[in-house]
Amino acid sequence: MLTDEGLHVYRSTGLGARYIEFVPWDHESFIDNVTTLIVKKCNKKPVVILNDMVEQHYRKEKVPKTSIMDKAAVVKRRLGMAFPNYPIRAALKLKGNDKGVPAGTSTYLFASIPQSEAYKKTIEAVSRSGAPIVGLYLLPIEGTAMVKALAQKQSKKSKTRSVWTIFIGQHHGGGLRQIVTKGGELALTRMTPIVDTDVEENVWVKDIASELQSTMSYLARFGYKQKDGLDIFVISNENTQNILDDSVDIPSNLYCLNAAEAGALLGMKIGQQEDLRYADALYATFIGKQRKFVLPMQNRSMEKITKPRQIASLVMVALVASVAYFSYDAFRAWNDYALKSDELQGLIQRRDSLQQEYKDLLQEKSMGGAYDFFLVNNTIEVYNKLTVNEDDPLLIMRALGKHLGPNLRAEKVDIKSVDAPLSNPFDDGYGEEEGEQDKVKDTLLEARVTLSFSSSVETEVAVNKVTDIAAQLKAELVDFDVIIDRQVGGVSYSEAFAEELGGTQENQNENKTAIIVMKERPVKQIEQNTEEF
Repeated sequence: MLTDEGLHVYRSTGLGARYIEFVPWDHESFIDNVTTLIVKKCNKKPVVILNDMVEQHYRKEKVPKTSIMDKAAVVKRRLGMAFPNYPIRAALKLKGNDKGVPAGTSTYLFASIPQSEAYKKTIEAVSRSGAPIVGLYLLPIEGTAMVKALAQKQSKKSKTRSVWTIFIGQHHGGGLRQIVTKGGELALTRMTPIVDTDVEENVWVKDIASELQSTMSYLARFGYKQKDGLDIFVISNENTQNILDDSVDIPSNLYCLNAAEAGALLGMKIGQQEDLRYADALYATFIGKQRKFVLPMQNRSMEKITKPRQIASLVMVALVASVAYFSYDAFRAWNDYALKSDELQGLIQRRDSLQQEYKDLLQEKSMGGAYDFFLVNNTIEVYNKLTVNEDDPLLIMRALGKHLGPNLRAEKVDIKSVDAPLSNPFDDGYGEEEGEQDKVKDTLLEARVTLSFSSSVETEVAVNKVTDIAAQLKAELVDFDVIIDRQVGGVSYSEAFAEELGGTQENQNENKTAIIVMKERPVKQIEQNTEEF
């Protein structure tokens, strides 16, 4: 709070406004001291600068009717013309118009203060502290909201409402601030010196009564009439309240309250104060709680400080919002993942349970002795795999099974499907019967059978038997080439039998096995019917 003597620093909290310190303007380390107070005692909280100095200039101006687009420019130009030497200024549109004002004309309250050394020192100190600046405001204008609220609260109790209100309060610096409102808007403000004593109550009350009479003489010029009603609020201690009631003879509703009582009437706590007869703590508490101010003062020097910080604050808000959004998105994705994971775990557990139940059921069926379920099931699976081919491999098995006997068994049967070799690129199919080319196959069956004779069978008999089996298979499987890949005794089918006669009986027994290979041809044999003429 800027006064003519120096700077009063308050810290506004939820418990009220705590008085920190007074720093005079002529202090040699003014800027450093104020910066330290803001950083250490106020924790770099947002700073509200209140001007309560004597040199404040006000003027009512009537602005003629203009378009909405031009209104702001006209008001700004008129404001500059009214106070050309005071760069710190602002305009407040008043709600009520005086009588005789043409329709469409608006009444404005112009306010300005000089850019003094005290103001420059204060701005420099706040700038060095790094604390955000809320703005610069005039105490009389911002105080009208408090005076209006007091009048409304008191009128509910007394059930009478006055047009005019006078608020009188002494500040720590010794000045007496008077704020006069008409219909809740500033009509007059005065700042005068007064005896600062709480011992000689009569002297203090006499000064108050004298200043009040001077204020009433000004009100007559503003159109005050006794029938309008007048409320007077005086902040004082308990010892002077009875004396004030006897000394003030102005027709009015006089209310003498201390700072704590006025704060309670406004529904707020002003905190622990050393002396409740001062009103500046009441101003600091009320204005410190405001989120919207009546008239911010405009000046370029403050904009240079506040604009970058406002931009930084907006960027910070945007970053916080971005972090919040991405955090929410990540949380939502994680939550979805957790739900899917739980669902998957449930399905896995259900699958394991069903598989175990299935195995238990199969084991129960197998133990019943009716049939071997696993054997039947595996046999069906093998059969299904074999029947996938175009030619049934079981044909080979049936043809082979006819020639097995008690002394001959098939130790191993290997059947597989192989890719057919590429056809002759120069063969255009000329001379082939219609539909004959459709007989060409892409995949071919190949069977490799290992036959084993018992040791009691003579080698010569075994060789002849293998040769007969190969011939019979070739006759039955017309689409296959049947080859004896290995004859009994290790000789090929084209070699003479005499070559195998050597060797011991043990070797002969070991060599009584043969291998027959059956390979399917790419083109099936076409049966041609001949007719005799």
